[in-house]
Amino acid sequence: MLPDLFLARMNAASRKLILSLSPRLDQLPPEIQYFDEPLLPYGKAVIAATKDIVSGYMFNFPAYLTIGAAGVIALERTLAYASTLGKVTILDGDFSSADYAFAFTHGELWVDAVTVSHMALQSAFIQAGMTAIVKGADISEDGLAIVGDQLHAGSHIWQVIQVEQMARGSLNFEEALRSAF
Repeated sequence: MLPDLFLARMNAASRKLILSLSPRLDQLPPEIQYFDEPLLPYGKAVIAATKDIVSGYMFNFPAYLTIGAAGVIALERTLAYASTLGKVTILDGDFSSADYAFAFTHGELWVDAVTVSHMALQSAFIQAGMTAIVKGADISEDGLAIVGDQLHAGSHIWQVIQVEQMARGSLNFEEALRSAF
């Protein structure tokens, strides 16, 4: 998705909040841990419980890779689930090469944007039809950047929070699990 389309979707959202999912197997809720491959049920439960309060989701690519192919499949399916709800999806991987642009425009991990490690990569991703968000960079007038816990796009700012930062009690995982399947 090109930056203009990405920004239009983000601006159309009523909330200025992006939820970042960076699952760790040893920190998943007990209700989720009994699944053989828990990352998909976890992602669906988090999304089901938060879909009304966030405008989009940012998925930590390396966290999903920690369990190998099963993690990538869970990520692919979780991305699709979030997309069916009309939520913006961002793949957080601090990608450091323009070679990844082709993979995200021609592969199975369909996302609205990816994070990149430096500003010089933004144009390569845009040429491939992909929005790239620079992490930890100076903010240019027309560029997208994540600085600290905020996503900046010109004069627009979205708050980025980790699932772990939300009060555990506010996410009813049992109820979210039932509604997600």
